[in-house]
Amino acid sequence: MRFLITLGLVLAASLAGSPITMQGDPPGEPGQVFMLQDYRWVPVIVRRTPTAIECNFEVVNGSQAVHAELVSEHDFSLFSRHHDYETLALTQTGASGGFRYMAETPGRYRVLILNDRGAPPAAVSLIVRTDVNPAPSTLSRGISSQRKLGVILGSLTLFFGTVTWSGRKLLRAWHNR
Repeated sequence: MRFLITLGLVLAASLAGSPITMQGDPPGEPGQVFMLQDYRWVPVIVRRTPTAIECNFEVVNGSQAVHAELVSEHDFSLFSRHHDYETLALTQTGASGGFRYMAETPGRYRVLILNDRGAPPAAVSLIVRTDVNPAPSTLSRGISSQRKLGVILGSLTLFFGTVTWSGRKLLRAWHNR
């Protein structure tokens, strides 16, 4: 009976568009190989931020027209209905690839592994990892939004001040000719 249940789970997981992991297998366990006809996905839930989402894949056998994408839950629903969608991270199409994305917003994400349309099936090894509160050296160091706003407002003030000053000088010269 257990054999039939396991066989049923394997058959269900082999359908295109199904999640990669089966019950009991952690997502992206090293060495996990699966057949990829069209696409598969791995759910990623981010509860605390910042969280680094890292994905690496390698084609073991078959088509080398494979790439990985990270999408939000909303964009995955658009993807599954064949609508235009936005990716958060993307790899090049090829025999292997990977990405690292810093999730700053809690929520549900999906890592998609896609085989190009019309390409033959491929055996793919996929690893998906998350790192909550990654080391500070891996975080991007940007300026705060308040500082950005200050720089923008200062630049606009300087620009319009220069235009106004130049315009007044030109108008005076025009009237005095």
